[in-house]
Amino acid sequence: MTRALFLAEVRRLARGPIPWGAAALCLGLRLAATWELLPDMSVEPVGTSGALLLLAAAMMLSAHLATSRDVRGGMGGTLAALPGRAVRRTVAALGASVTVGTALASVVMAAYLLARQAMGPVAGAFDPFEAIGGVLAVPFAAAFGVLLGRWAPGRSRCPWPCS
Repeated sequence: MTRALFLAEVRRLARGPIPWGAAALCLGLRLAATWELLPDMSVEPVGTSGALLLLAAAMMLSAHLATSRDVRGGMGGTLAALPGRAVRRTVAALGASVTVGTALASVVMAAYLLARQAMGPVAGAFDPFEAIGGVLAVPFAAAFGVLLGRWAPGRSRCPWPCS
């Protein structure tokens, strides 16, 4: 994997509307669901971890699309100019999707917890491992999306008659 290819994949994923839309939706829906309740830091990271599964699904989709870009029909001409072989592009997409997914999940978790901290008197003891566990679901889902992008790249490997 070259540094330039990794940075190009990071820029492509960071500019994409799917991860940013999912991150905004996670934060917005979680704040809307708990707006009228007083914060309890013993359960807030757990609930936010559940909401981050939406971002995990979005990153899985984005990573799958980034990985399977070179095997989809009609894209061969634009990808012929890319440096390296498919293995390098896959590793670059893996690193970029894990990096972007972890950064977005961390931002959503931190923004939500800081917003809830400012909403009033806080009950419960904060467990940082709950928050870290919720954030780590996103890069694992992104890595699974890369795996699916290479394992099931297109219709050419369909085990049954595909129309």
